[in-house]
Amino acid sequence: MITAFVIAVVLATIVLWINPRDSRLRWFSIGIFAASACIAIYCLDHWYPQMPDIWVNILTFLTDGAFAISLGMFGAAYSDLFPKRQRTRLLLAGLLLLAIVWLLTPLTPTRMINYDGYNEVPMVLFVCVCLTLGIVSLIVAYRRESHLYKRIERLLTNLLALPLLSGVMISYVVYVFGIDLFQYNYILAIVILILFLTIGVKKGILGVKIKIAMMKADASQDALKGGAGFINHTIKNEVGKIDILLHQLKQTFEANPPHSGPAAAEITEMVTLASGSVLHIQTMMRKVNEKIKTIEVKLEKSNIAPIVEHCLIQLEKVSGQDVSVIRELQAVPDVYMDPVHIREVVMNVLGNAVESMDRRGVLTVALSETSKTVVLQIRDSGKGIEAAALPSIFEPFFSTKNGSDHFGLGLYYCQNVMMKHGGAIDVDSSPGLGSCFYIRLKK
Repeated sequence: MITAFVIAVVLATIVLWINPRDSRLRWFSIGIFAASACIAIYCLDHWYPQMPDIWVNILTFLTDGAFAISLGMFGAAYSDLFPKRQRTRLLLAGLLLLAIVWLLTPLTPTRMINYDGYNEVPMVLFVCVCLTLGIVSLIVAYRRESHLYKRIERLLTNLLALPLLSGVMISYVVYVFGIDLFQYNYILAIVILILFLTIGVKKGILGVKIKIAMMKADASQDALKGGAGFINHTIKNEVGKIDILLHQLKQTFEANPPHSGPAAAEITEMVTLASGSVLHIQTMMRKVNEKIKTIEVKLEKSNIAPIVEHCLIQLEKVSGQDVSVIRELQAVPDVYMDPVHIREVVMNVLGNAVESMDRRGVLTVALSETSKTVVLQIRDSGKGIEAAALPSIFEPFFSTKNGSDHFGLGLYYCQNVMMKHGGAIDVDSSPGLGSCFYIRLKK
């Protein structure tokens, strides 16, 4: 029992720490905290039999009810099947039903009244109703999900939540028939914790991978800022000296030309080429500095649709007639965002899409919304991204492109901007089938 209690508290704390403002994670965390409270009361009942029966009964009833309602609401919230107003009504209905169960469960002086005889039946039925709501909501949401990335996320979440909800519900039901599975709940707790940590770190579950990705991005950015700052300072000083020397050499040569004819022209050309190389290095370092500097967003209520349309118009002017742009832009609500940074993100992804098609192909841009987010999809008909490269495309200085102008910082910048917005950017891609980037902003 102690093992199950510790695991429940640790799991609930981790989930709540991930994103305390996410109502879905709050419900899950509250449910697990309630489960840990159930375990604590069970232990107190056995360790301190002198505790008043009435207090044990009341606390058991309340923790059972809180556990059932919380996990039922978690399923309803995580599924995105119920708007906020409907979820509020579900919560009120659950509390009303719990009050009715209270009236149907006589709090006699008998110890553990909820599990004595058939007095536990109303609570067991209540638990089954709540957990069934959560289970059905999660399954239906997974079956209805069309986006591959979100479908995988829902599948992994279901791998954790469904065994937990089903196992607990079965334990309540069989207890009515005198079979006590609660004594083995530490086994279920250990399995759930292992699944949570394993899937959460490797694939992502309940937002864990997102949190880890944010921590890695912050660490990468700190390292980049420190290292790049030192390198930039050194290169800037040395290149500055070279630039001054070349400028002085050119002025001296022009004032006192030692030769005339082809040799003089050749020397002048070499000095000019060297000056051009210095300018290129200075430009490159300036661009690197712009991409890795700390991003500060100024959020304001704005609509992304005009930004997308403006970016598409600019793209069509420079991409040529060989790129066909298909617009599937639905009306979406205003969201809090930084228009300047979001415009840069959209232009970056659009530019990458055109380059991946070698400036010849079909570019499909779709704008839509879910119950939680506004989603911009940018799909190209290019060569796609190799599976081995996909995990690295948002890392700094990683690039699948050739050429000295590609520093591998564009998508790194995009990811940082989206994280600052509390949103996300992800990609589906297969070699030869093109890529589809998803830019998500919270409503």
